[in-house]
Amino acid sequence: MKDRRAPEAWFRDRAALALIGRRYLPWLAALSLGWEIVQLPLYTIWDHPNAGYIAYAVLHCTVGDVLIGRRYLPWLAALSLGWEIVQLPLYTIWDHPNAGYIAYAVLHCTVGDVLIGLASLLAALLATRAGTIEQWNHAAVTCVLIGVGVSYTAYSEWANTVLRASWTYSGLMPTIRIAGVELGLSPLLQWIVVPPVALWLARRSHRQPEIT
Repeated sequence: MKDRRAPEAWFRDRAALALIGRRYLPWLAALSLGWEIVQLPLYTIWDHPNAGYIAYAVLHCTVGDVLIGRRYLPWLAALSLGWEIVQLPLYTIWDHPNAGYIAYAVLHCTVGDVLIGLASLLAALLATRAGTIEQWNHAAVTCVLIGVGVSYTAYSEWANTVLRASWTYSGLMPTIRIAGVELGLSPLLQWIVVPPVALWLARRSHRQPEIT
């Protein structure tokens, strides 16, 4: 007979926390370090006369990889979850009689937000040819991050409200008309506000090692 009890939240599950903290992050750091070492000859720093500087650069790039996984994504997830909850009354799902279905929809959208936010940041880092963290052009990274997120969200809102009718806006949703299509303002503003703030908080909580 199946256990019909609701599953325990992952953040209360010691096994899940151990998986992330003791396994995922160490593997992420180790694989990132290996990748940074292997690709060294692809950069001019490979010819730098100071081996210590090369080692420092490799470690800084590795710390950047972990910064994304350990700080940016948690902040992005928390802020996205908060935004999804606050904007619920702007969608007709707010009136759905099943609270469990509403909770599932919020979590489903939050997971999607995290994946989009991660893809947007990676696209921004690639587009700006970002190096070590202190070499990031933060203004350019933020602009590309916002541009990618807003562009995808505009397409997603059109596809899900017009093409597939997966969800609908309530009368409370402020809208903006773009190319003849009426889009919700709240989901567009989300990608102007949430990812940049998450990245700022990640950088703020990150402590760069000092060079002696």
